[in-house]
Amino acid sequence: MVVCFYAGGTGAPVIAATTIADPIDDKGFECLIEPNVVTAVGTAVQGIVRRVDVQRGDYVERGAALIVLDAKDQVLNLELATKRASMKSEIAAHEAEVTLAKLNLDRVKSLRTDEMVPKQVLDEAVATLQLANSARQQARDNQALLDIERDRARVQLEHMIIRSPISGLVTEQVVYEGEFVRDQPLMRISQIDPLRVDVVLPGTMFGTVEVGDPVEVYPEIPGNERLISEVERVDRFLDPRSGTFNVLLRLPNADLSIISGQNCFVEFLEPADAALHQAENEDEH
Repeated sequence: MVVCFYAGGTGAPVIAATTIADPIDDKGFECLIEPNVVTAVGTAVQGIVRRVDVQRGDYVERGAALIVLDAKDQVLNLELATKRASMKSEIAAHEAEVTLAKLNLDRVKSLRTDEMVPKQVLDEAVATLQLANSARQQARDNQALLDIERDRARVQLEHMIIRSPISGLVTEQVVYEGEFVRDQPLMRISQIDPLRVDVVLPGTMFGTVEVGDPVEVYPEIPGNERLISEVERVDRFLDPRSGTFNVLLRLPNADLSIISGQNCFVEFLEPADAALHQAENEDEH
C-alpha cells in the first residue's frame, strides 16, 4: 500500500518515498522501486533558451548538454577578453625600459669610479632602474588580471550551456525554445543506475535487520527476474505515529532493464539462501 500525502497549497497527492509495511507472508513485504536520485536541473544565469538538445524519455550521461541559452553577449565578451590578454606590448615596452636603465646605470657607475660625474647622477640612475623594474612588474600584474578576465569570460560562456549533473533519464521537460529562464527548474533527471528500494517495516522487526543483510527483490513487471540485493541503511529510530522504521536497499541497474516506479515485494533471506539464489541467476544467464 503506497503512502500519499498532499503538498501544501497544491491539493495534489504526492507519492511518498516509502510504502507501508504490508507483509506478503511471514518474511515478505511490499516495496517500491524508485530512482536513486531525482535532480531538478537549474541554471545560475538568466537568458533565452536557444536550443533544447534532449527530450523527455532520453537517457543522458553526466556532463551532457541539455539546454543552450542565447550567448551572443558572452561570446563577444570572451573574444574581447582573449584579445586583451594576448596584447603583450606593454610588458615588452617596460622590458626595454629596464634594459636601457641597466645600461645607463652601468655607464654611470663607470664614470663615477673615475669621479667624472657627481653622486647625484648615480643616485638618479639607480632610481630610474628601480622605477623601470616597478613599471615592468605592474605590467605583468595587469597581464595576470587580463588572463583572469579571459578565464572568467570563458566560464560565463560555459554557464550558458546547461549540462546534466548526473547520468540518468529525462523525466520532465519544463522549458522550450524561446522561453526566458531565470532561477527555476528546467528539467528533471532521474538516476536509474543504481535504483533504490525503500521498505517500511513494522516496529516488531526493529533490531532484526542489519546493514549488509541479503534481500530478495521481486519486481511486479513481468520479465524482471528476482534480484538479490542487500540492506544499505537502516533507520535507528521508530516513527512514533506509525510504529515503523525505514530500510533502504540499493539495486544495481547497469543495463537499465529494471523499470523504476514499479511496485515490488522483498523477502529477507539467510546468507546461504542468498548465495544459492545468486548462483541460480548466474546460471540462467
